[in-house]
Amino acid sequence: MHGNPKVIDALNQLLAGELAAMHQYFIHSEMYADWGLSKLNQRIAHEFDDEKNHAKAIIARILFLEGVPDMETPAAIHVGKDVPSMLKNDLDTEYTVAKNLKAAIKLCEKEQDYQTREMLRQQLADTEEDHTDWLEKQIHLIDLIGLKNYLQSGSCLQHFCTTHVDQWRPLRWCSRPFCRPFRFTRNFHLLHAPSRITLIQGADFCRQQIRQHICV
Repeated sequence: MHGNPKVIDALNQLLAGELAAMHQYFIHSEMYADWGLSKLNQRIAHEFDDEKNHAKAIIARILFLEGVPDMETPAAIHVGKDVPSMLKNDLDTEYTVAKNLKAAIKLCEKEQDYQTREMLRQQLADTEEDHTDWLEKQIHLIDLIGLKNYLQSGSCLQHFCTTHVDQWRPLRWCSRPFCRPFRFTRNFHLLHAPSRITLIQGADFCRQQIRQHICV
């Protein structure tokens, strides 16, 4: 099927952004793994897979429209040097991707390419409701509890998930060395839900009210 040249050009611009995001997420996930931040590594690896799937869908659509995918000119990537800058750079990338998706969707409406529009609308939903939303929450969480607590809580809660999830009983603290920053003077319970993990200490939330955690 011979496609609209304007739409094909817009898709190639989106492809450049998805390839850059994919490379950036890949580098960041490997950096997290090297630093021992396994939960961040797993989450960013998930983002890498999503960007790869977006790029694959865009390539398939360009080929269907008898265009030529441009794999040689990806957008610039921005590699962070620490966790806050890495999260911020990834968030900025998602903002740029969302902006370009909205422009491309508008173009598809104008050129009456409704199938391409629907594909891009789904990618926009992924970008805004999954990637961007999660990154914004992590940055907010760092501002709320501080970077040190944020990084410590990731390792601690990961262990609670695997060790205490089936034990619905008061716990004073976990005795493992890397959980020591989370020792408390009062008993607390671990509440496990499919979408989030919340530590509750008596009538008060431990540390701060953390509604969504890095451990998710």
